[in-house]
Amino acid sequence: MKLIINLKAIEIDTTAIEDLMVIKNQLSVIDSEYQNLSLDTPEWVTDKLSEAAREINNRVKTELLIKLKQAKSRRAALKTADEKRNDLDAEIKALESKLV
Repeated sequence: MKLIINLKAIEIDTTAIEDLMVIKNQLSVIDSEYQNLSLDTPEWVTDKLSEAAREINNRVKTELLIKLKQAKSRRAALKTADEKRNDLDAEIKALESKLV
């Protein structure tokens, strides 16, 4: 019962992603067992399960966005002067068209 109490009280947004994966797995097992017994899963289980899944997805997306930004930055550093000028000209043209 102590495990359930801990899962029920866990603060999802302040938990490390590795721990979130374990928590999500444990909550999934609890949910499955309720379903196997044809019982209604307690609301706190479904709420915490959804919250954990959402938080994991958000953190993965954030990490991917950081990596994408870093890759774009490294790629931009490799551009020639002409490529940089062309990019700037395109940006200026796009901004000017928005002002019209």
